Amino acid sequence: MRLLLISNLFPPKVLGGYELAAHDLAQALAERGHTVRVLTSAATGTLAVTADESETDASRAGVDVRRELRLTAYGPARELTREEELKLHFEHMISQPVNSRLLLETLREFQPDAVQVFNLIGVGAVALVDVLRHSGVPFTLNLGDALPVEVLRELPRRVHDVYAAPGAAAEAYFADIPFVAVSSKLAGEITSFGVEMSSDRLIVPRGIRLPAALAQRDSGAVGESKVPPVAQRTSRFVFASVLFAHKGVDLVLDAAAALLAEATAASAESQASGSFAVDMFGAGDDEFYRRRTEELGLSAFVRFHGNVDRAVLYDSLATADAFLFPTAEREPLGQVGLQAAALGCPPIVTAQAGISEWLSDEAHCLKIDRTVQSLTDAMRRVIAGEVDADGLGRRAQRLVNETYSFEKYVDAVFEFSTRPRAAALAVSEAIDLERDLDDKDDRARRALAAWLAEPPAVPDDLVVPRRSSEWPD
Repeated sequence: MRLLLISNLFPPKVLGGYELAAHDLAQALAERGHTVRVLTSAATGTLAVTADESETDASRAGVDVRRELRLTAYGPARELTREEELKLHFEHMISQPVNSRLLLETLREFQPDAVQVFNLIGVGAVALVDVLRHSGVPFTLNLGDALPVEVLRELPRRVHDVYAAPGAAAEAYFADIPFVAVSSKLAGEITSFGVEMSSDRLIVPRGIRLPAALAQRDSGAVGESKVPPVAQRTSRFVFASVLFAHKGVDLVLDAAAALLAEATAASAESQASGSFAVDMFGAGDDEFYRRRTEELGLSAFVRFHGNVDRAVLYDSLATADAFLFPTAEREPLGQVGLQAAALGCPPIVTAQAGISEWLSDEAHCLKIDRTVQSLTDAMRRVIAGEVDADGLGRRAQRLVNETYSFEKYVDAVFEFSTRPRAAALAVSEAIDLERDLDDKDDRARRALAAWLAEPPAVPDDLVVPRRSSEWPD
């Protein structure tokens, strides 16, 4: 089959799990003999991909990666007025005609049998979905986060109404689109904001594609670790994610400080106390957290490695005692936690996060409240040997690599995305799609301009409320 995947970002440089999931799925589909094209951007700033570094495992497998979309998100920080921020948000979430035309040209030239849509933030999401809807090509959303909520957030209803079906509310913009979601928690969160979603859905965790050499935790078949060794009899923990507060970096450092204080007190009283180390992978507020690590006296215990190749991270996980993931309670899944489990490294995870749907407490992982005390208690149990970390790891590994295997995930997503369905919208031969997309873009921009020109006293009619402190970036 001819399959098109659309993603705002695509490896080798990554921001999160969305683009890795798109890459691994595209590669697997190509290896199965399908003709696969990816429509993405060359990104901007530190994520920018040059022609010399654009090759990936997917492209080597035959995936045709077209880095042609214009991306307005994730660039260098700029000082903007509120009006400038909203106009940029329009480009991110509503419409960029150059991208809409590019997608339309791609559909006509490539003629895909099915399309999968990953993350569209920064490429004019609403208009791209509108092009797909009017093209008549079957398409599905592959959701690793609450994309429909983000797309409908911030701007007034009058802007979104331009793209809504006649007589339908903006909240129903995604209601006719089949979708894959990484957890029931994610699907429920989206609808909790009043956004209507299709009942035609597949809830499945994204499978983990592992190198063959990293087969079994107890087989010794692991690559040579690229991470500096720690002292013998030291419990080693790994954290891997973006280094921001909502992922739990502060909790990890505070828990490590508490354990160090306990070990210092035990040493003063000549009592045995296990040693530990924490390897931190990822980037974000690096400078802040490195400075805080020094202030807490943790420099000898917590080591920052930045962004590394997946092979390096996997080597580290395969030999670690536990994976730390005290992420925000609204975390849709936590793909890296499943990666750790697939490598036999038992995760310590926030009990309310999406990953907890797929792993059982004390059987495959340790579930915690999102507090320093709860995380400290779980780490202490591992250090003291009160938890059979190897047993937890082996059970987690079997579960993820068998029940939630990557091959089963690819099978399920392929069957779902290519399943025969009645067209959501009849394609009219009379409609001029180029003129239609230009007309909608013009009307939506005029609606935004009129809204911005209104006095502040006029109440906003938003489809989805603005962000709050409970909704992390």
